[in-house]
Amino acid sequence: MEYNMRNLTGVRISTTGYAGYANAIDYDLQSFFIARMGVFARWEKMFFSLRYYYGPNQLTEQVRFIHDKINPQSFHAVGSYDMWMLDGKMLLTTTGNVLYESYFKKFNFRMRPELYYYAKSGLRLSLYASYMTSSQGANPLLEERTGQQNFETISNAEFSMGFGVRKQLGIPIPGKKFITARVVVYKDLNGNHKMDKNEEGVSDMLVNIKAKRILDETADTTSMNRTHGEDFISNASGEIVYENIPAGNYHITCTALVSQGEWFDSNGGEYLLDKKQTVYIALTKGVRLTGTLMVERDKYSDQEGVLDLSRIRITAIDSTGKTYTSLTDRNGAFLMYVPTGIYTITINESALGSNFQFSQSRVNVDLSYFTENFSLTFNAVEKKRKMSIKKFNVQGEEQK
Repeated sequence: MEYNMRNLTGVRISTTGYAGYANAIDYDLQSFFIARMGVFARWEKMFFSLRYYYGPNQLTEQVRFIHDKINPQSFHAVGSYDMWMLDGKMLLTTTGNVLYESYFKKFNFRMRPELYYYAKSGLRLSLYASYMTSSQGANPLLEERTGQQNFETISNAEFSMGFGVRKQLGIPIPGKKFITARVVVYKDLNGNHKMDKNEEGVSDMLVNIKAKRILDETADTTSMNRTHGEDFISNASGEIVYENIPAGNYHITCTALVSQGEWFDSNGGEYLLDKKQTVYIALTKGVRLTGTLMVERDKYSDQEGVLDLSRIRITAIDSTGKTYTSLTDRNGAFLMYVPTGIYTITINESALGSNFQFSQSRVNVDLSYFTENFSLTFNAVEKKRKMSIKKFNVQGEEQK
């Protein structure tokens, strides 16, 4: 069984489950039950993984189980958290894991925070601390030995610190074609996708360059990170320089380390880098999307006072599934910036409760044409209350 939650803003949760009976062929042993479950969650910069195993899932465990009939269980949890500081120049990443295994009564715990500093010169400095503790409380494999005494618990702990310095040096190899790529990130004020004289570069942009296809595979590419690519931070002129790389096709994306307001990148693209050249990545001006939630109250409403319309989530989903969100203020007004495109704008219907009904909670809008502002209104009506009127005479008796 598998289940994935994908529609939560900023949150990804998936679960897996497996259970069944296994039969040890050629052994006089009844079928035995095995199961394993896992939960994986990611929220913004935090990741968490939880796994539980019941029964002999691994081959070595199955061999032991056939021999001594001891049913093993294990629990494993892993978590990590990344925190950027100093406008993207410093990263603190913390990882930890816990493991418990019942056969040997083994417990392991490890925590490792590591601090990175990215200098604009290309140097990456790192400092880490690691703490690990482990213990083992049993060993059934030794119990069959003659004269073996009771197993004594074994435990140990270790603390270590270290630091590192990394600098990527691109040294051209004779006979191989290497090039230097320059990337400039700028705000495209007039929307012509060209960097004009009055348009300036944008600093503190995280630029990722990832190789897709190298033209000459015999070139030395062992130092290249093919999985993630290489990260650079743009300088005050909005530029980065990647020296002595093999010619080929590269995927280039940029991410703002500090808020750029109404300016958005073009979500990257693939470029052929086969000579010394400059790639210009334009930040395009998005649309200022504003709106209001209008609520019509029932004449006989049982809710007194002014209705608080704050913290109601508004979500804009583009054609690729990317989402942008905003929250209403106390008066029901909201504001967000989105790139140009076609969107479905939704409002959280359950925020007002079951007494209110929206005339339309989902609106499709086309913002693909250049426009600076767009406004829309969501309307909700409070459901009418049913009134039961009874008449009484002077004696206080109800009149039918």
